[in-house]
Amino acid sequence: MNRIIRNLAAAAALLSTVMAGGHLRSETAYDKLAPAAESFVLKNGIKVFFVGDELPQVTIAASIGYGKLYEKKDTAGLSDLLARTLSVSGSRKYPGGKMHEAVDSVGGQISVASSWEGIVISVKVLKKFAPLAFDVLSDLVANPNFDEKYFQTARSIYSAHIKKKFDDPGNLAIEKLREVIFDGDGYGSFPTQELVLSHTLAAVESAWRRHFVGGNIIIGVSSSMALADVKAGVERYFSSVAPGPRIDYETDMKNLAVRTASLKGKVFLYEKDIPQCTIVFGAPVPDIHYRGAYAMSVMNYILGGGSFNSRLMNEIRVKRGLAYSVMSVVRFRYRTGVFIAFAQTENQNADRVVELLDSGIRGMSNAADLAGELDWAKRSILNSFIFNFDTPMNILSNRIEIEYNGLPATYYSDYPGNISRVTVDDIRREAGLITNAGMVRLVVGRADLRERLSKYGEVVLIK
Repeated sequence: MNRIIRNLAAAAALLSTVMAGGHLRSETAYDKLAPAAESFVLKNGIKVFFVGDELPQVTIAASIGYGKLYEKKDTAGLSDLLARTLSVSGSRKYPGGKMHEAVDSVGGQISVASSWEGIVISVKVLKKFAPLAFDVLSDLVANPNFDEKYFQTARSIYSAHIKKKFDDPGNLAIEKLREVIFDGDGYGSFPTQELVLSHTLAAVESAWRRHFVGGNIIIGVSSSMALADVKAGVERYFSSVAPGPRIDYETDMKNLAVRTASLKGKVFLYEKDIPQCTIVFGAPVPDIHYRGAYAMSVMNYILGGGSFNSRLMNEIRVKRGLAYSVMSVVRFRYRTGVFIAFAQTENQNADRVVELLDSGIRGMSNAADLAGELDWAKRSILNSFIFNFDTPMNILSNRIEIEYNGLPATYYSDYPGNISRVTVDDIRREAGLITNAGMVRLVVGRADLRERLSKYGEVVLIK
């Protein structure tokens, strides 16, 4: 704990330098903000990162490059289904419930979850049970117990989960917006019950065989174990994983730009008989390597990411009381990114909120008095930045993120300086990039909204 406190103090000192108007020196390394992660590579291509922890525990996580961004229209939901199948079926050595029982019996935790860019399997136990953690996780990665009975159970659970998401207008609106922007592929992956129920065990097993290979796996370990013992454990238990290359998903940003431009002048309406409608605006943005990502992040914070102090919240909720929930987000990933603005309001106010969202977003590219807001946004972002390093697991997750995305090792130590250098002109430029790309507008609400929305363009009904 003392080491963590010292690391936080060091990070705070660096941030104070930035906020005082100074700049981080080029020789400032990642380990000035957090202890450097030790790393090594197994013969089968698995990359391993280790961060020490003073607690007598071991947490081991395997991140496999295969998530929603890898999916196409006809494979939507397959990565999540694979993760759920692994969780239910277990491995050959620990089939079905025996896998969870083995970990639960020693007071540990096991998790199998899918995300946008990967499936993450993690096991956490006391240090003395480290061999069990290594054994359970490695056997699940290398020898899953694919069985039709367990697969049917996992598929039924996932189908029920998908049915529930249609009851949440906010989540539904965001997912349908991404589907429209990205045409149902990758970031637009939109699994339906019908599609998920059509996926077979053979398809799940094929996805596992293709993606669960050495070069496509990153392992992270956080523990009070000695590095030598971690190396011995990983080499012993994970050397049996089949070798293979890293697999990246594909995104054609040029075609995406053409598609988005073709959607200008349209408002998409998903009819749902609810008293309050959800309105979302969105556009594709560049990937995580884009130099303007820092300015775009600050711009978004001023626009709608900064809670009550953001422009959209102030204009729509504070001044006019038209919505309770108002926000905007921007996400940068390995090959693509997305910007989304969101508001929920009564159906009778839908047209007014559409207009305010539109004018608020477009207004960022030529806003006059941004200097004060820019200083506030920078301070807020940098003051919260320190919490990226408040636990060994956060530090480890950051290092895995750097590896997956091909970012420089100094990405996090350079981050405060890059944020501090954002100017008003940068904010306007990045806001213009988003609006010029063509904002996609989508509403989830009652059918009678069609007339109200028609003043903003052609209303397109979607399923």
